[in-house]
Amino acid sequence: MWVKTFLKSCSVITSLYGKVATLLILLLCLFFLIATLFSFLGHKKLEVAFLNVGQGDATLITTPNGYQILIDGGRDLSVLGELKKYLSYFDTSIDMVILTHADADHLTGLLPVFEKFTIRHVVTSSYVSSSSLEEIFEEKVVEEKAVRYVVSSGDSFHVDGVTLYMLHPKKDTLTYTKDINNASVTFIMTYGEASFLFTGDLSSTYEPSLLVKQLPKKISVYKAGHHGSNTSSGELLLSYIRPTYTVVSAGEGNSYGHPHQEVIERLLKYNSHIFSTASSGSITVVTDGKSIDVQTEK
Repeated sequence: MWVKTFLKSCSVITSLYGKVATLLILLLCLFFLIATLFSFLGHKKLEVAFLNVGQGDATLITTPNGYQILIDGGRDLSVLGELKKYLSYFDTSIDMVILTHADADHLTGLLPVFEKFTIRHVVTSSYVSSSSLEEIFEEKVVEEKAVRYVVSSGDSFHVDGVTLYMLHPKKDTLTYTKDINNASVTFIMTYGEASFLFTGDLSSTYEPSLLVKQLPKKISVYKAGHHGSNTSSGELLLSYIRPTYTVVSAGEGNSYGHPHQEVIERLLKYNSHIFSTASSGSITVVTDGKSIDVQTEK
């Protein structure tokens, strides 16, 4: 039935606009079909892209069926250029945005993301700072009419065989911490046998609380806490997770000296392969749930 309708439509277009116009329309339809097919076939695996946004954090997760999750947005507009490398030209939406915490080097880049893309779901902790930047973010969420999730440890999301299990903050954490870093949304993501740990800027003081049964004792990929600062990635956590790969998101020649040498030495002690956006550019990890493939931009 649809074939007959399509041919009839082509006949009408030909009579109105001629054969050249019909050919152009058919080519355009074919282009859209091929683009959609390649997009579908290209995401049969879980892809995690640690974006090169300088001294900040931004990570794009694409599930096997193309569900997109953006964790943080970095400190400036550079996240938009990075997203272009991974999203189709026709992508106008991002399924979920996770704001780990409202520091400028995690939040600022999300504001232009809200301007350019439709955001369907937003995940944050219940920690509220008094910064004007966070006020603008809250206004964007309301304007977008995105579904809002305020999470704490024990909450989880499941999509395409991928599970995000929240490890922090605990429900009572926010009553006694004054450091926004320690309110960072922290979670373990699993897909088959592959596992990824994201801790935001959580300090080593709170890392022991992450050691629960849901956290595997061998992590595939660990995104180093607080850009590789020596205030995070403590001995207790690393001895538990023993990450096969570690990714540091930091700016080249940053004034903080990230990643700190003490952290590198601790990671090497557990034979972790270390990658940094400062030296490697964007870092892409692809997994079928068993094998892990790490690709770097540089």
